[in-house]
This record gives sequence, structure tokens and C-alpha cells, in this order.
Amino acid sequence: MNNDKNHKKKKIPIVKKEIKKRKSIGLKSFESATYFNAPNLITATRIFLIGSIHTHIIRDDFFWALITLIFAYYTDFLDGYIARKSNQITEFGAKFDPTADKALNILILNISLNDGLVFTHHFFNISTIHIITGIEILLFLTAWIFKPIIISYGWKKKIGANQFGKWKMGIQSTAIILGIICLAQWLPILQNEIQFLANFCLDAAIFLGIGSIIGHYYLKNAKTEV
Repeated sequence: MNNDKNHKKKKIPIVKKEIKKRKSIGLKSFESATYFNAPNLITATRIFLIGSIHTHIIRDDFFWALITLIFAYYTDFLDGYIARKSNQITEFGAKFDPTADKALNILILNISLNDGLVFTHHFFNISTIHIITGIEILLFLTAWIFKPIIISYGWKKKIGANQFGKWKMGIQSTAIILGIICLAQWLPILQNEIQFLANFCLDAAIFLGIGSIIGHYYLKNAKTEV
């Protein structure tokens, strides 16, 4: 009995240290470090759905492409909800979830909608799709590589997502939905307006993405996600 008490006392400082470490990067409590939990598996399905969405688009099956895309976006809400309710929030999940979002949007933009039929805007002769792709890659590198390096050198401020990043994700997703509707030509009388809105949303996502990059390092409300 005494051995058990002594063992627990020895563990307390380690647990407190781990809690302090996790709070410093934005996590609220001491959480399981396992990768194979329900939220992360749901997040993984979002990546696997990319192939299905692309297949539907190239086959001009736009209805099912849109339904599958909306379901993929729904899993973004579902994995976070389950993680919070079941106390399965992990540092890996906090990075993996937004990475799956980036993979979904950027791959659909580049492999399915990068044919010039929808997104026609350019900045300095660079396609908006390529610009937003570069921003997302930079945010990905920030989460997985730059952040650990900077923290190891004593950076005291939190490094993570902010409202700019959330708005970027929302408006970028809207651009993709409008892009599929534009390709489907379900509303021919509004075709030009839908295309304009799709391009406008992607343009706005670029500026929000730049704000997100800056906010990762300087905004006080930064969290662990990207």
C-alpha cells in the first residue's frame, strides 16, 4: 500500500510538468498521446474522401461530388466535437485536424478545379490557386516544423491558429463549393455571378491566409491548431 502511495507521489511532479507544458502550447489538460482514437480516425476519413470527390468531378457527377465534399466538411466538426466530449484531445490531433483540412481543399483545388474554367484570377501573373497553396504549405510547415524549432529556442508567445485562419478555412471551402456548382452549371442564368463569387472568395482567402500567418506569431488568442 505504501509503495503505491510513494509511486503516485513520484508521478505527481511529472504529471504537473506535463500539464504545464501542454498549457504552454494551448492544450487545456493532460491528455492521451495515442494517435489511434476516434477523432483522429474521423480526421483521416477526410483525407481518404479526396479521391472520391475528385473521381466524381472528373466524371461530371457533380451532385455526388458536392454531397461527398459537404460530408467531408462535416467530419471537421465531428472530430473536434468527439475529441472534446470524450477528452481525447491530443497534440497530434490538434495538428492533424487542420492538416487534413488543408489537404482536402488544396488537393481538390489543384487536381480537380485547376482547369481555368472557374478560378481565373491572378496576382502578379500567379494563379490564385497557386498562391493559396503556397500559403497553406507555409502554415503546414509552421505547425509541424517551425513552431517546435522556435519554441526550443525560447519563444515565449503562443504559436498557433487565430480567427483569420478559421475565416480563411470557411471562405476557402465556400469557394470550392461554388466552384463545383459553377462546373455543374445548375443555374445557367447565374453562371457569371457564381463564378465571380467563387473567385472573390478565393481572393479573400488569400488575404485571410496572410493574416493567419502573421497571427500565428503575434496574436494573443493563438491556439494549437493551424
